[in-house]
Amino acid sequence: MEVAIVTGAGSGIGRATAIQLSSQDYRVYALDKDEKSIKDFEKQKTSHLLYVMF
Repeated sequence: MEVAIVTGAGSGIGRATAIQLSSQDYRVYALDKDEKSIKDFEKQKTSHLLYVMF
């Protein structure tokens, strides 16, 4: 299993990248400095391969 670290994953291109990679069986660590946006993203995550941090 490949691992990806995605910064800026709380919104925009970063979020889209994290979703796309997780759908391709990557273990994704999604990071963002904005706690609110990354927590909103965490509530919407659809893959068990996605780990969200701020």
